[in-house]
Amino acid sequence: MTAQTLVRDVMRPPVMAPEGMWFREIVRLLRERRDDFLTVVDADGRAVGAVTEEDLLLKLARRWIEERPAGGDSTSRRAERRKAAAVTARDLMTEPLVSVSAAELATDAVRLMRRRRLRHLAVVDPAGRPAGVVHRRDLLAMLLRPDHEIKQDVDDLLARELRGRAASVGVVVHGGVVLLRRLRDLDFRLDDVRRTVLEVEGVLAVRVDDDSVADHWRCHL
Repeated sequence: MTAQTLVRDVMRPPVMAPEGMWFREIVRLLRERRDDFLTVVDADGRAVGAVTEEDLLLKLARRWIEERPAGGDSTSRRAERRKAAAVTARDLMTEPLVSVSAAELATDAVRLMRRRRLRHLAVVDPAGRPAGVVHRRDLLAMLLRPDHEIKQDVDDLLARELRGRAASVGVVVHGGVVLLRRLRDLDFRLDDVRRTVLEVEGVLAVRVDDDSVADHWRCHL
C-alpha cells in the first residue's frame, strides 16, 4: 500500500520573524516571500506565535475597530483591538501557537485545521523551532491522486481485509470515485467495506454494486 502523505510532504519553508520585528518590516517580508503566514520566534529560535495577512489588514480598519461600541465585548474583539494597535510582531501575533510535527499524517493536519478553523498550520521540530508551514491550498494536492494509485491502495486494502475473498470484488476507479462491484456470490455486504475504502487517501466517494454506474464508467475507461 502506498505510504500515506505526511505533513513534511506538503509543507513549505517557514517565514520567520523575531518578536521585536517592526510592523512595516513584517509587511515587507511577507510581500517579498509572497506568503500570508509568518511564524514568530523568541530569542532561542523557538516558535511562539503566528502573524497572518488578516492580522496585518486590521491596521487598515483600526478606526472602525476602535470606535466600535464596547458593549458585549468578547475575546475576539479585544484581540482585534490589540492587533489593530500593534507595532511589533510580539504585539501582533496570535498565541499560543497551534502547530504540528512534520511526521504527522497530513489528514490529521486537515482535521486540526477544520476543528480550529485555521487556514495555516505551523510545523515545528522536536525542539519547538519552525520547520515549515502548511497552507490549506497545499493540502488540495491530496485530492488529485492518480486513479491507478488509488486503485492499487484499494486492492491492497481489500486483500488485507477480505483475504481470500478479495477476488470476489471488482474495483474500478474513475476521477477519484471508487466503484465496488460484486463479481460472484459473497457472504458479506459490500457496504461493510465501503467505510474503510473511504479512508484511502484521494478517494472522493465510493459507489457499491451499481450496474448503471458501471456501464457508464466502462464507456469512459
